[in-house]
Parts: sequence; C-alpha cells; structure tokens
Amino acid sequence: MTKLNNIDLMTAIITPFDGNDNIDYTSLERLTNHLFETGSRGFVIGGTTGETPTLTHDEKIDLYTRLRKS
Repeated sequence: MTKLNNIDLMTAIITPFDGNDNIDYTSLERLTNHLFETGSRGFVIGGTTGETPTLTHDEKIDLYTRLRKS
C-alpha cells in the first residue's frame, strides 16, 4: 500500500437551503464543523455541487464571506 504524507483533503460541499429557499447557515456550519472534525482541511464552495447557478450575486458574496470568517 502507498503511504501518502502531507496530503490535504478538500471537500466539495453542497449549499443547504431552508424551507423558504434561503441559504441555511446553521446547517452549513454543522456540515463544515463535521468535515473539519473528520479530516477535511478546506472546502470547495460555490461549484455546481454547491448549487451556485441558483444563487443570486448577493447570496454568493454572503456565502463566501461567511465561510471565510468561520
């Protein structure tokens, strides 16, 4: 088996929404905390996995800003 050293895991994550189609930041915080606790070192946000085509410009800026501060 190959031993890998100094490898960081970056996880592509979804953008959770609430029942009113707003970004669910509480769920997003739980998700990112869980991923950090289980080995992720960072995230890929706003890709097609993250539903970026459905977000407004202001929602994208808010999403990126909130995750950067976490």
